[in-house]
Amino acid sequence: TPEERKKKRSQAKTVGFGEGYGMGAKKLAITLKTTVEEAQHLLDLSAAAFPDLAEAKESAREFAKKNGWIPTWSGRRMKIPKKFNERTFQWEYSSYTNGWNSPNQGGVAEIVVRAINQIRDWLIANNYRTTISSQVHDSLIINLALDEYPHVPQKIVQIMGSILDEEVRYKAKGDEPAITWNNSTSPAIRWLVDL
Repeated sequence: TPEERKKKRSQAKTVGFGEGYGMGAKKLAITLKTTVEEAQHLLDLSAAAFPDLAEAKESAREFAKKNGWIPTWSGRRMKIPKKFNERTFQWEYSSYTNGWNSPNQGGVAEIVVRAINQIRDWLIANNYRTTISSQVHDSLIINLALDEYPHVPQKIVQIMGSILDEEVRYKAKGDEPAITWNNSTSPAIRWLVDL
């Protein structure tokens, strides 16, 4: 029914976005107002549907757990915080969420910060009146001088879109991270930059 379809779509979006931030079964169960078992079942279905992504997540988490840091896409090391495990009475790296979330959130932040600097330098070098007003997550808010349209926005899109290659997948191997720049995700990830 349309109501069931709407509910399933909402659940699928929650699972997809939640996984991107490293959400586990407990948090997903709370968010979906369901049992931990049902939430884990949804995560298992997602892993079965996207095995390359599930394997990349597990690889990143294992790397973070072993090393206490994880690289972003540029290779910058992000320290993984420790948390106290009340079951084992030990301090452990919080690698489940941070092992996957840190390189991705940190990677996006790096792209945006690099873009801001390159765009600013280009605007100043060319004596444009357009300025960068702010950033919101992966978006830039631009104060555009109308007579500089459409040349300036097109160049900004080109700069933002060329910070990294179009397709990327992070995978840690052994003791050192590897970053592969190829079409190895399933489905392929394309970095989209647009107005």
